Amino acid sequence: MNTNKLHDLTLKFYASLRNNPKVKEATIKSYYYDINHFIRKCSNVLKKEEVEVYFTSLIKQKYRITSILRKKVSIKLFYDYLIESKVIKVNIVKIIKFNIKKEKSLPKTISINNVRKILHYLMKSVNKSKSKQAYFRNVRNLALFDLLITTGIRISEASNITLTDIELSQRTILIHGKGNKQRIIYISSQECFFHLKTYLALRLNINLPHNYLFINRSKTTLSVHTIDTIFRKIIKTLKLNKSITPHHLRHTFATELLSAGGDLRTLQELLGHSSISTTEIYTHIDTKQKKKILNKYNYRNKLFSK
Repeated sequence: MNTNKLHDLTLKFYASLRNNPKVKEATIKSYYYDINHFIRKCSNVLKKEEVEVYFTSLIKQKYRITSILRKKVSIKLFYDYLIESKVIKVNIVKIIKFNIKKEKSLPKTISINNVRKILHYLMKSVNKSKSKQAYFRNVRNLALFDLLITTGIRISEASNITLTDIELSQRTILIHGKGNKQRIIYISSQECFFHLKTYLALRLNINLPHNYLFINRSKTTLSVHTIDTIFRKIIKTLKLNKSITPHHLRHTFATELLSAGGDLRTLQELLGHSSISTTEIYTHIDTKQKKKILNKYNYRNKLFSK
């Protein structure tokens, strides 16, 4: 395949992704980066041996396992497109055996004391609001982050909540998760429910062509990037560890629920995980906590101590 034809095919592939409403722009950019890197480094993208050499080189150059696996997914999708376009007959990536496994790192959490500090800061911000605009913004932020703390939903899921997803009488919200999978979450915290209702009263007074719950000053939905930026400003103001992200609130929700006696299957449902193996990573932290408690409090450790 000549370079010009390959270039045209990649452009058509990106165009097909953009025409798919289910694929986000950030995902398309990741595919673009991965496939371009692959094409530049691989002398012949249609030869199985060349593709194997490409992935071997990534391992030798000590690319992160997550990065290699992401590139594998991107290239596999590109080959699927080439098959649909009748350029090739076999998806090379599917027949190559990779001796790499995704690293399982323990989820990072936020201490309960720091979560408390974040909530106190958000509540104080509401009380100190000096204008209607500031009041709306601060009430929104309090409702948003308290919802993340209380339910463990993803920030992308919070961004996509609409007014019709909320059932106040039941204190539930319909969440649209990954892969278009839906689940219903329950707001167990009375304070969080109050913060949400306070914000909802303000939001219902604004007539918009869309019905997204959390909106920015431009009256469009609050994006994942904006939520992340707001959270980082809060962390900076409170002088907490700058590596803390909103996703750590989700990890904290999960680990604390397990530590308190929650079961894995229920947690899987609450988090919206397709596979329980994804949820099982939180049991490692729970085990760590058990070891700590046993080392400190198990009477057997002190039977023969002086």
